[in-house]
Amino acid sequence: MAGLFLGTSIHETAQVAGAGLMYQAQYNDPVALDIATITKLVRNLSMIAVIPAIGIIFSEDDQNSESQSKFAWLAMIPWFIVGFGIMSAIRSIGDLGETPFGLLTTAQWDHIVDITKTTAEKLLLIAMSAVGLTSLLKGMREVGLKPFLLALFAATLVGIVSIFGIFLLAENLLTALNIA
Repeated sequence: MAGLFLGTSIHETAQVAGAGLMYQAQYNDPVALDIATITKLVRNLSMIAVIPAIGIIFSEDDQNSESQSKFAWLAMIPWFIVGFGIMSAIRSIGDLGETPFGLLTTAQWDHIVDITKTTAEKLLLIAMSAVGLTSLLKGMREVGLKPFLLALFAATLVGIVSIFGIFLLAENLLTALNIA
């Protein structure tokens, strides 16, 4: 249950992995990290359909009011979604079978995946450090209490929706996976 909650309620993928790892270590739960990560990645994959659909829905409203402007379908699809879909497909195809892409041995593919993971983790560490170094307590104080309270409300709401979703929808899944 904890892995599902972490995967559904935390916004950032790296934070989901970190929280899942901490929970796994603290409570000796060997599957918490895996379930949290898989849950978050499924949420990420849903962006491939949801983000372009929202763009198209809202752009059609604008299109009706401005009939002379030309509708650009490609502008509705963010490039990071395309990249995420391509990378997910490459990884999934590479993990199928005993000779990834018909060119590599399993050991070579695993080595490529390990190098990619390590590089991604280091780049993510650098990016998160940069964000942290540019965050100033003085700036947060100047913004005021209202944005903090709004964020607290939003996080609480997401947590409550996640808990209800898990209790309403996930019991069969957890039973089928022999985790409950």
